[in-house]
Order: sequence, then structure tokens, then C-alpha cells
Amino acid sequence: MQIKTNRQSGFSLLGITFAVVIVGLLAAIVISNFVVARERAQLNSIVTNLRITEGAKEQWRIDHKKATGDTPSPHDLGQYCKDGAYPPATVVGEIYNINAIGITATAKIPVRLRKYSAGSVVTIP
Repeated sequence: MQIKTNRQSGFSLLGITFAVVIVGLLAAIVISNFVVARERAQLNSIVTNLRITEGAKEQWRIDHKKATGDTPSPHDLGQYCKDGAYPPATVVGEIYNINAIGITATAKIPVRLRKYSAGSVVTIP
């Protein structure tokens, strides 16, 4: 006597749906973490460029015996920056404002980065 078995090969619709949902959740977590990390890195680069600007301003002030209130030009700061170029390479198209000696340099950002909305001004924390 033979026993008849009814075996279907393949995956069930429920199993496939479950796998797709898990992959989708994992992708959402990874993508959101990537976006946050990218924005944090961009903001850190802008702050670093502002610190470089402040260092170049201070060097210019010392070398040329300038006082508080004097404003260097981008050309003046170029010799104190890497490759003799000022402003530094932009990260997100930000615009740097050197400001006078005694006033911290700023950067106006055209896009939203973390806690800063588009059009905000970033300064050294």
C-alpha cells in the first residue's frame, strides 16, 4: 500500500511577505542613520572651515599688526590657508562671511542641516 503525500514546493505568500517587511524595516533604519551621519559630517566640515577662517584672521592680524575692527579680504587670508586658497571648499554651497577682527566668522547654509534650517547662519559653537 502506498501513502499519497501532497507536497507543494516553493514559498508561501505569507513567508515572502514577512521577508519583504523585514528587509524594508532594516533598509529604513540603515537609510535614516546614513542621512543623520551625512548631515553631522557636513556640519562638522563647515565648523572646521570656520575655525580655519578664524585662525587665518588671527594670523593676519598678528602679521600685519591690525586691531579689533579691521577686516581682512579673502585675498589676505589666502596665504594662511591650505593651497593659498580662500574661501575653503564648500560642503553644501554655503557662503562664508569673514567679518571683522573680534567678530566670529559665519557661514550661511542654503540647505537644512540637523538643527539648522535652510538659510540659517552657522557660527563656531
